[in-house]
Amino acid sequence: MEIINSRKNNKILHLIKLRQLKNINKEKLFIDEGFKNLLMALVNHKVKEIYTIHDFSCQDDSVKIYRISEEVYQKISLLKNGDGYVFICKTFSNDIKKLDNRCIYLDDIQDPGNVGTIIRSALAFGYKQVILSNKCASIYNFKTLSACKGAQYKIEIACLDFKQLLSLKNKDQDIISTTLDSQSIPLSLFPKLDNFILIFGNEGNGINKEIINQSNYKLKIEMDYIDSLNVSVAAGIVLYYFK
Repeated sequence: MEIINSRKNNKILHLIKLRQLKNINKEKLFIDEGFKNLLMALVNHKVKEIYTIHDFSCQDDSVKIYRISEEVYQKISLLKNGDGYVFICKTFSNDIKKLDNRCIYLDDIQDPGNVGTIIRSALAFGYKQVILSNKCASIYNFKTLSACKGAQYKIEIACLDFKQLLSLKNKDQDIISTTLDSQSIPLSLFPKLDNFILIFGNEGNGINKEIINQSNYKLKIEMDYIDSLNVSVAAGIVLYYFK
């Protein structure tokens, strides 16, 4: 374990640069934080380097571990009450061979907290794959990762546009768009399908019309007194329905 006490150490300066999306895309590396997330990432062989204020060892000899001072940790951590673990991971691959039979597609969802919460809910309810559109909040955004709480390491994640998604579509796989359209089928009456792409749309504008026009079904959640729900709340309800 190497020791780093200076906030101006080249390793620390490089790590800080990986907070920027352009550098993440260039180097295919991103930063995450927290002991529980670290353990999940290690199990899935995503970790490259670990920076911690604690004594720590792991069985994977390819993972480099750095013991850092409290001062250095405060420099690199974005958490208010972090547990002393920051680590660098390899980015997720977009090289998807086929869609899962129960695929989730997020169409231009802007809030990173919503993206992360949906990914976490998807894992909780047994889904294996979440695809983000190119205009979604980045999976590597600190707020997205915080909301995922490690779920990103146990579920397949990729970023594809809708045409790329369609090129991977399974035979007879239905496209289900969640909308507020009056012609949508209420969730309580919706058939329990098991071969589908389930789509959740942008917080303000909903799902793109191009996607809706190519959907086999439109689905809505029946509500009283209000006309809409936060997209991550709505997603949790729908994902549980198809669990």
